Amino acid sequence: MELALLLAIIYLFTFAIGHFFEKIKIPWIFSALLFGFMLSVTGAFHGFIASEIFSFLAFLGMYFLLFIIGFEIDLNELLRNTKFYGKTTAFIILIEGIIGSILLHFLFSLSVIPAFVVALSFATVGEAVLIPILEEARLIRKPFGKVIIGIGIFDNAFELLALVLVSLLVGTSFSKSQIKIIAIISALSILFLLTYLFSYLKEEGRKFKHPRIETLFVFVFFVFFIFLALGSFADASPLGAILAGMGLRNFLPEKRLKLIESEIKTMSYGFFAPLFFVWVGATTDFKYVISYAPYIVVIVLFTGIGKIAASYISTRKELGKKNALILGIGLCTRFSTSLVIIKYLFEANIISQQIYSVLIASTTIFTVFTPLIFSF
Repeated sequence: MELALLLAIIYLFTFAIGHFFEKIKIPWIFSALLFGFMLSVTGAFHGFIASEIFSFLAFLGMYFLLFIIGFEIDLNELLRNTKFYGKTTAFIILIEGIIGSILLHFLFSLSVIPAFVVALSFATVGEAVLIPILEEARLIRKPFGKVIIGIGIFDNAFELLALVLVSLLVGTSFSKSQIKIIAIISALSILFLLTYLFSYLKEEGRKFKHPRIETLFVFVFFVFFIFLALGSFADASPLGAILAGMGLRNFLPEKRLKLIESEIKTMSYGFFAPLFFVWVGATTDFKYVISYAPYIVVIVLFTGIGKIAASYISTRKELGKKNALILGIGLCTRFSTSLVIIKYLFEANIISQQIYSVLIASTTIFTVFTPLIFSF
């Protein structure tokens, strides 16, 4: 009964406060993270947040968010626009990734490779937050809006790269037997092979034009969970989730894609995502947020300046100096995916509670202030 009461409070708070946040250009789902922060500070419902059933639901929220990202990756679109968008995105994210890894290495004594992987995931862009602002300002079809969307598309590819690196990092972070290592490599190979086969069998996917949407949804869930199961063998369930989305995107007929995507997003953001973000907020330790406040300021300033500078350098000729600076500010927005990867690294004991709490606080600052500045 008390767990049901907690869920009711979560959804009511997310709905009510989220509606207010939307009016001031902050993602509505941020209200769930805020509720998690409140639980962390007060200690309320701690036993239920730490329970297996809540953790299971929150993990599903994380996996479905990654599944949606995979579902939005259009390989053909990536290949068509590699020259400008690919190079620009790579330059911007790598510059911020390098700056972030240096900060994590010297501030927290984190090893170089884990520091770079964490920084790379932290550098990904929350373009989903910016697109509604662009639409409202009628910039979505102008060169400025197209650059943001293009970078957002390629950013998804870097999110995939970050997940591959994270999976390898988690899979090799503990002493494992030779048989286990072989099993991990085999499972990862099967995941990528299945993803390729789904693309290769696109003609077969046309047979799914006519089944009822409910029946098609059952098939989607089958693919989703079989990829998760294979990913779990390699300690890479998040990678399995994103590859499941990619595989289905390239397998299902075009006429069904929008409907399936809409249904999945409704279920994911409407039911699972709020629980995941509450979980992220509730596991943030504000003792470290307060004691490491100067570190948070340093990370926000240096990574933000790095991204703005990299955006300016790579796009000033195409957009002009003013728009290149504005683009850099907009690209500082980060939410969803960076939180997912940071949370996964924390649960896998790759990063400490201190680093986790500092990164969540830094992401929160970017999420709140960047859309407000960018919208003006």
